[in-house]
Amino acid sequence: MPKIVTKIILSVLLFPTTDVLRKFFYYYLMNTRFRQFNEALAFWSISLLSFVFVVICWLALWGSSVRWTRLRIRLTWSIFCACAVLMVLGYWICKGNESTTLAMTIQNAAALVPLAWCIALAFVWQETRKERVERLGSYHTDIVVCPICNYNLTGLREPRCPECGNEFTLDVLLSAQGDRR
Repeated sequence: MPKIVTKIILSVLLFPTTDVLRKFFYYYLMNTRFRQFNEALAFWSISLLSFVFVVICWLALWGSSVRWTRLRIRLTWSIFCACAVLMVLGYWICKGNESTTLAMTIQNAAALVPLAWCIALAFVWQETRKERVERLGSYHTDIVVCPICNYNLTGLREPRCPECGNEFTLDVLLSAQGDRR
């Protein structure tokens, strides 16, 4: 099985696994010597631990696929801190609220924080066009890219970019490649 397929399968299984772990630890805290815990505190502690579990697993699965720049590192840390702060704020709102409906809504929303973190990282970690061209160029083969959007046109049978739809003559395409050739 290709490595990418394994990563995708493990990524898909990460959230059901996290949910099972959340339920297991919640049951453990509520039915053992930790009964004196405040139920909201137990739930939020488990939510925070499950968030950290997802972060560690996600970084282990996909971290090596990312071209780490200072901006990506800062944005990743910022998203992590923002999600952690959201979880803590949610706990404090639930702690002081008499309405069980609002408290349960906020507690259930805490389960979505790891998913929101992964979705945000999909945008932050996305390869830029420039990085893609550099990566493809590192294979030491001649590549032809669209002069408008930098889409890789190598291997296409017609001089039309499927990404932006522009059509070019072969002369225009080859002259636009500059020192890439």
